[in-house]
This record gives sequence, C-alpha cells and structure tokens, in this order.
Amino acid sequence: MGELAKIFSSAPSLPSESEKENWYEGETIKYFSMAEADKLLALASGWYQLVYLLLFETGCRIEEAREIRVRDIDFQTNKVRVVTLKQRKSASRVLVISDRLKSLILMHRLDKQLSPTDYILANGPGESSISRQVVRQTMGRHCRELGIEMDKAKPHTWRHTRAIQLLESGELDVIRLKDFLGHCSLSSTLVYVKFSNRQVTEAVQRANLKLGLR
Repeated sequence: MGELAKIFSSAPSLPSESEKENWYEGETIKYFSMAEADKLLALASGWYQLVYLLLFETGCRIEEAREIRVRDIDFQTNKVRVVTLKQRKSASRVLVISDRLKSLILMHRLDKQLSPTDYILANGPGESSISRQVVRQTMGRHCRELGIEMDKAKPHTWRHTRAIQLLESGELDVIRLKDFLGHCSLSSTLVYVKFSNRQVTEAVQRANLKLGLR
C-alpha cells in the first residue's frame, strides 16, 4: 500500500482517466489520481518527498509552502501555520499534518541543521527555499519516468489533487474547503465541485428526504 493510501485509506478513489471526460466538461484543471500520487511519492526521495507531501497535505500554493519556517510548525500538535497569499489583508491559516510528514520535516531539519528561523524547504541554514522552477523540473522528470501526463507536472497540481480528494472524502464541504485552501472568494472553490458528484448527490438526497421523496 502506498504512502497516501496509508494516510488516507478511508477516502474514496478519485475518478479514473476514462471517467474524466464526463467530469471535466471542458475544464482545464489537472490533478493526480491517488495511484499517480503514490507513485510520485514512492519515486521521490528525501527532500523531494517532503516537498510533494507538504504540497499535497496542506494544499498550499508553492509560494506559501516556500515561506513556511521551522518555527511555524507545532510538532506537539502536528499543526503548521501557513501565511495565506492572494489576500487583500494579511492572513494565515493553521493546518494539520500527518505523522509521516512531521517525521520527514524533523529528519530534514536534523540533516540540514535548520534553526527555528530557517525555511523548512531550505537545503541548509540561512538558505532560501527550493524554487518553483526546481520543483517543476523535478516533477517533470518524475512524471516522464512514470508515464504520467506532462501537463500535470506543476506544483499546483498537488493543490488541485488535495482539494478534490477532500471533497470526495465527504469530510469537508465547499465552505470549509474554501477556508482550508485560503481562497478569498467562494467562486474559486466552487470550480472543484464539478469534479466531485458526491456533494451534489448527497444534497439532493437530503432535500428529497425532507420532502418525503425516496
């Protein structure tokens, strides 16, 4: 069983490649299937596995992830504070991370001797975080090796994947997903609904029950 399957074993699978045509309806959002995400995590080593899992679990924009410092992580409660970008006012959100991700961060911190003020995606004390370009190039190499569609080889694909996975799991509604992703407008979050029929189906079923329709 892959790393993501272990962490999110209760989540329903994402739509298959054959199902996407009916779900997309011309939309251009790209996301990984859970099988693809697991393969990428298995192929990535050390630092890159940390980068991938951080982007997926937190649903962060790459520039948000690059701004996370060691001091922003509460290792006792498995929570990380993320400064939210694309907001008119200064804002942040606190997100939960898995034990697996926490372990990767702790090992990276120890290996690179990072201080509380260092970025967690830095390769050494006082250094900048890994660049968007390097992440994209590495994803491209990994996707090519695994036969994954090259259009998906972008850091933001992890964010799309997480958003759809959370909707599919039924654990978050669209309003809570908006807060999780740090969107300023609900319209930005609603785009993911067309990739998940679960919420629409369940809402219709609840409405029918209230009317006595079965």
